[in-house]
Amino acid sequence: MKRNLYVKSLLIALALCVSTFVSAAPRINGIWTGNASKVTTSSCNVRVPIVLTINQCGVSGNLFNGTVKVGSTTIKIVGKINFDNSFRVTGAAGTNTVTMIGQYTPSRLQINELLFATTATTNILNETYDTITLSQLKR
Repeated sequence: MKRNLYVKSLLIALALCVSTFVSAAPRINGIWTGNASKVTTSSCNVRVPIVLTINQCGVSGNLFNGTVKVGSTTIKIVGKINFDNSFRVTGAAGTNTVTMIGQYTPSRLQINELLFATTATTNILNETYDTITLSQLKR
C-alpha cells in the first residue's frame, strides 16, 4: 500500500513538472504591429511600418513561423522564443533576408535588432533599424 502511494506521488510530481515545462512559452500567437526608424546607406531616420504575424508550434510552443512585413516587403519567417522570453527570427524571400532579435514582455514585443538585406548581389545587410516596440492587435 505504501509503495503504491509512493509511486502515485512520484507520478503526480512528474506530471506537474512536465506540464509546467510544456506550458513555459508565452502565448504570442497573432498579429503584432508598430513603426520602425531605419537607416540605409543613402538615408537616415526613415519611418517604416512593421507587421509581424506569428503562429506558435512545437511541443512546448517555443517554436513559431509566420510572416514579417517590412514596409511593402513580406517575408516568411521561422523563430524560437526562449525560457527567458527572448526570441530570434530569421527569414528570406527571393533576394530579401531578415534577422530579428528581441524580447517579449506582456502585451508587447520589443525588437532590439532588425537587420534587413534588400539585394542578393551584395552579401551585406544594408538596412538597420532602431529598437522597435510592437503591440498585439486585439481580436
